[in-house]
Amino acid sequence: RGKNLWIGTHGNGLARMEKGKFKVFTTNDGLTVNNITTIFQGHSDILWVGTSRGLNQWKNGRFTTLKQFQPLSDAYIRVIDSDHQGNLMVGTRKGLFTIKNGNLQSFASDYDILTLYEDSQHLWIGTNGSGLIRYKNKNPAQPTIFSTDNGLPNNYIFSICEDDYSNLWMSSYRGVFRVIKKELNDYADRKSQVPSFFTIASFDEKEGMQGSECVMAGNPSTWRTRYRDKKNKLYIPTIKGIAIFNLQSAEPH
Repeated sequence: RGKNLWIGTHGNGLARMEKGKFKVFTTNDGLTVNNITTIFQGHSDILWVGTSRGLNQWKNGRFTTLKQFQPLSDAYIRVIDSDHQGNLMVGTRKGLFTIKNGNLQSFASDYDILTLYEDSQHLWIGTNGSGLIRYKNKNPAQPTIFSTDNGLPNNYIFSICEDDYSNLWMSSYRGVFRVIKKELNDYADRKSQVPSFFTIASFDEKEGMQGSECVMAGNPSTWRTRYRDKKNKLYIPTIKGIAIFNLQSAEPH
C-alpha cells in the first residue's frame, strides 16, 4: 500500500524497493530466517512475511513474530491469504491455520499445504503430493479429496486459479491442467458418482510449453492479469521459463 516493491529471496532476506532504491532486510532486522517463501498484504497495513521458519509481520517500520501463536512461530510457511471475511489463512507443511478474532484455528493438519483458493462456497487447497482438497463452507468435517485416483494428472498442486468460465487451472510437476469446477462439485456433493466424468484439459510440451515441470517454491506460483485487462492471461512459472495462457479461449465445450 506504500507503493513499494517487496521481493523475497531464497536465503538472502527480503528486499524492498522504495523510490528507486533497494534496502535489504535480514535476521539482523528481526526476520526469523532469511529464506522468504511468501509475502501477503490484506486489507490492513500489515505486511505478512512467510519464511521457512515462522511467520513475520512488518508493522510500523519493524518486523515482529506472533509469539502468541506458537504453531506459527517456527512453522515452514507455504502460503498466506485472507478469506472473504478478512481472516488470515496460513498454509504450512503441517496443515492450514486461520486467525479469526485473535484466535488460532487449525485443520487439514495431515497435509503439506502449497496453495489456497476460496470461492463463494468452497475452500480449495493444493497439497504437496496428496492431491486437491475441497472444504464446503470451510467446514473441517466435510473434506473431499481429489487425486490421481479420481483422474487428476498429478497429486502435486502448486497453484489454483479460476477463469471467467468457472474452470479451475492448476499447475503441477506434470504440466498445467484445467478442470470444470462444476464437475468437481457435483462429484463431491454426490450428484455424480463417476470419477472419470471429469473433463480435464492437460497442457505440456505438446501444447507449446517449453517445459512441463512447473515451479513449486514460493507463493504465489501463478499470476492472473487483472480482470480489467481484456487480454486476460495466466502466467505460470516453469523450470524453463514463464508459460503464458490466454484465458479468453478457455470456455468449456
